[in-house]
Amino acid sequence: MSKAASRHSGLPVSHWNPEWMGLYNDRVLPHLLSLAMRNKDLATYRGRLVPAAAGRVLEIGIGSGLNLPFYGPGVVELIGLDPRGYA
Repeated sequence: MSKAASRHSGLPVSHWNPEWMGLYNDRVLPHLLSLAMRNKDLATYRGRLVPAAAGRVLEIGIGSGLNLPFYGPGVVELIGLDPRGYA
């Protein structure tokens, strides 16, 4: 790790542990994103936007599938990708 990266994280190089990021990315961040996406205002926005999808749809970052209930009958095929492999 570079000194610049260490200064950015606030931890000296000797105290930085890359396993912490794995824990954060694998356990904490997905729950925070799910919580944020369940926000009432975002659900209202998704409820207006997602039903407009039609035909073959590729949803990148499908995660836990929060958009699935919003897809309408115009979708003939839905392919969900998630970089974390949770889909």
